[in-house]
Amino acid sequence: MDGNHVPKEMDVGCSLCAFHHNESIFPDLYTFDPERWIVFKSNPAEKVAALRKYFNQFSLGTRYLDLETLTQRRKD
Repeated sequence: MDGNHVPKEMDVGCSLCAFHHNESIFPDLYTFDPERWIVFKSNPAEKVAALRKYFNQFSLGTRYLDLETLTQRRKD
């Protein structure tokens, strides 16, 4: 990894900020554009799916479900 040896089966993490602020994944990331998440003719499902692959609004790990559950309950 970038010239460094990483032992086999070692867990490697990456800051979500690194994904969310990567312009090769999210072009025009500082532009408010909620339509980037909506599928329509000029924004095909494949493009939206590629964005969603890297977007993680609820974090990961042991707190993932708790945050998602809380958000869903607040909507009700």
